[in-house]
Amino acid sequence: MHTYHNLYSRCALAGMAAIVALPLAAQVDLGLSPMRVEFPATPGRPYSGTLVLTSAADVKTRVRAELLDLYVDESTTPQFVASAPAEAEYTCRSWLSANPMEFEIDPHGQVLVRYSVRVPPGASERSYHCAIGFRTLPSTNELQGTAMRTAVRMITVFYPIVGKPPITGVIKDLKLEPVTNQAGTIWRAVVVMENSGLMLYRPAGSVDIVDSSGKVVESQSWLLFRPCRSGSNAMCWRSRRV
Repeated sequence: MHTYHNLYSRCALAGMAAIVALPLAAQVDLGLSPMRVEFPATPGRPYSGTLVLTSAADVKTRVRAELLDLYVDESTTPQFVASAPAEAEYTCRSWLSANPMEFEIDPHGQVLVRYSVRVPPGASERSYHCAIGFRTLPSTNELQGTAMRTAVRMITVFYPIVGKPPITGVIKDLKLEPVTNQAGTIWRAVVVMENSGLMLYRPAGSVDIVDSSGKVVESQSWLLFRPCRSGSNAMCWRSRRV
């Protein structure tokens, strides 16, 4: 199954990367709220709000904002990029703006970032998605010396929903798969769901294991925070070890 443009996942995601050198630099400790913004959108009207970044670090933290597209790769991992042409039909990146785009957060301080989503008058009735990423930058002292630098990237995802498109979701497949590792063989429940409509959805449910008499041996609840993306034959899945 090709998932580059056939999956619509998106929950908030924080990524980390480290550039290794010595000695260890000051630790980065940031928080972001909210990490998901979902709202009814009216074509021709802007939707505005505020994001809050907080720092628990003992030093100033430099941060740069970036406007992002998103997609799900072949391993069903959310990817946030500057441009994803295959997502052109669903993206709201060009509607999105933020201020400020680069700033410093004082030690144990916070910064408010104001955003606006300007939905164009001709926007089709469906759900859309885009994101704002916040990436830490090295301080002046870190640039001048040799140190271990930790770059932190935090994401807020936006889901403007134009009109009231119906949710069209069905269970496409449900099966148990054996998974073998060093500890032995375990079973993994795999649920495949289809979304052929124009509205994202976040399914919740449970998997019951029953014996030959129909008695429930084990029950596992699950909640799919990643929404199933809208679009023809779009699919999402959830697996759980049992």
